[in-house]
Amino acid sequence: TGKLNAMAFKQVHEKIQRFSRWLQIYVERPWYPALLAVLALLDSFTLVIPTDGILISSIMVNPKRWLWLGAWTTLGSSLGGLLLAFLAQIHGLPWILNTLPGVEQNWTWTWTESLFHQYGIWLVLGISATPLMQQPVLILAALAKTPLWLFFVCVLLGRTFKFLLISYLASYAPERLAKLWGLKGE
Repeated sequence: TGKLNAMAFKQVHEKIQRFSRWLQIYVERPWYPALLAVLALLDSFTLVIPTDGILISSIMVNPKRWLWLGAWTTLGSSLGGLLLAFLAQIHGLPWILNTLPGVEQNWTWTWTESLFHQYGIWLVLGISATPLMQQPVLILAALAKTPLWLFFVCVLLGRTFKFLLISYLASYAPERLAKLWGLKGE
């Protein structure tokens, strides 16, 4: 079964890469930032959409849109987290385990659970600002009956920091890579 899992993972990974490359064709379109927001929202439920990678590659294609693309990704990710928390509060842990099978068996869940008991809502803010998997902390905060407005503020602040920083750095990546590789600008 290990070989089958590795093959399935490779197939999924290849499909994600093809999808990411296909998306880059549309970076200039006016609706593209909203598409990024939708993908970031869906990532809260699927765990397989490489939001960071799509954002970075999109900005490298069009560095002048870094703020706009970062802001829309922030909004989508924050709303996705809020929706996940809302549904977790309404339906509880059984719904979570059905929607995200195996999420509680991940090492991240156990680690997050112990940290959440120590730091509470501050952990939501901290994890939201990192590339770490955020679903476990979002679910734990929701199950702890954290007020949704406070939850949203923490996720929004963390995601704003994360995605605007990533966006800003990615906007300078083409220039820095060209210098690193000794390429002459046009």
